[in-house]
Amino acid sequence: MLSAVLSQGCIPDFSGFTIVDDIARDDGGMDATVAQEDAGDVNDGGPIDANDPPATPLDTACPTPWEDLVAPFPEVCTGRVSERVGAPFELDDVAITRGSDGVVVIAYDSYDGPDLAELRTLRFHEDAPEHAAAGPVIRPVAVMGEWVGTSVALATQGADTHHLAYWVRSDVGHEIQHRTLRGNLLSEPDPVAISVGARGAVDIEIDAAGLPVVAWHDDETGRNAVRRATGEGTWAIDVNVRSDGDPGIEGVGAVALAAGAGSAMHYAFQWCVSLAVSAPSYSVSTAAASWSAARMIDNSEIEDRASGIGVDLALVGDETFLAYLDWAEQRGAVRLARFTGSGPIAITTLIDDISILNRPGRHPMVIETDAYGLLHLLTARVESPETQLEYWRQVRRGGELEWVVDVVGVIGAVPERVHADMVIGPDRRPHIVYSDPFVGAVVYATVQL
Repeated sequence: MLSAVLSQGCIPDFSGFTIVDDIARDDGGMDATVAQEDAGDVNDGGPIDANDPPATPLDTACPTPWEDLVAPFPEVCTGRVSERVGAPFELDDVAITRGSDGVVVIAYDSYDGPDLAELRTLRFHEDAPEHAAAGPVIRPVAVMGEWVGTSVALATQGADTHHLAYWVRSDVGHEIQHRTLRGNLLSEPDPVAISVGARGAVDIEIDAAGLPVVAWHDDETGRNAVRRATGEGTWAIDVNVRSDGDPGIEGVGAVALAAGAGSAMHYAFQWCVSLAVSAPSYSVSTAAASWSAARMIDNSEIEDRASGIGVDLALVGDETFLAYLDWAEQRGAVRLARFTGSGPIAITTLIDDISILNRPGRHPMVIETDAYGLLHLLTARVESPETQLEYWRQVRRGGELEWVVDVVGVIGAVPERVHADMVIGPDRRPHIVYSDPFVGAVVYATVQL
């Protein structure tokens, strides 16, 4: 992996966006009403609904890591699938999406050498991952000195229109590009941002009008920016929601988008206050160039800790959920923040006391919601010297919410080197992709219902 790029510090930049009334904040954007819940409370999550989902294998925990299962499976492990679908020498990121036709698309970058990487795609029907087929490849334009897809994100519109947003690092200039993938046909690259640094994180989402929205964190300048398509073949002006206090954050940061009702788009990111302090932050937009002032969701006291690592975002009705890693003094915790609008924030610790000796720049973290308003979380804990990738999902028992947890894989690398993504199908089926750098594999995992 390439070492972090340290840049000159800068003060937060609050220009370039419109303040709306969706989010209330006090001085400096810090939230003053954070309720810390009992760390042992596992019933936190979506609303309890009388419309319970049908019984499925998701309702029970499998005691065996999915990658270690051998037929015949124990009954409690029915439907678990773990399939190696790629074998890159090295990679920086993976992404997954699913069309309404049940076709799954995976994208990941693959190094061909120290100065060259291409972005590969795979596709298969969700019922036949063993038949994964290679899709189009986005290759470097330059023969050397170009890495395509150092950060990559996918979003799907309908049955077979997949949107890719990805970072291109090049000796002749870095940029973020957008393309659409229909079947095996890729559109021409559409530059979203051309004045970016060599490293960063990117996400993409489709809004209620069917238009792509791209967000990114630029590790060189510290900008946490977003840009929305206009529907006329162009992009609205990019909006810098908030700049880091010091862009020399460990790793490349994290950004996440989620489409809300109407034209609302929700944006979460890891805001770096200084080299020693970061916090998960949140903003919402109702128009192309109008974003609320960023709200700090945790660490509003500016304590010496890294909070918001790997932050991801999900919506359940009018509630917003942020999942992230909080780290201080060689210990990490997976936290779940929950709030409605500008109301108080409730924070639950789901996994406590994760041993991570050095300040991490990444952590596997994906949170999604299903058609029944239940949460699904992909994250990791450390069982030294290995990473235990865990799939959490909510179930209802007797009207109460519970978390059920499976181990997807045990990986011989620190969490920072494990890249993962997940999308939830309409039947609540998880579609998970992750990298295993110990064996040099891209792995697809699911629960067939």
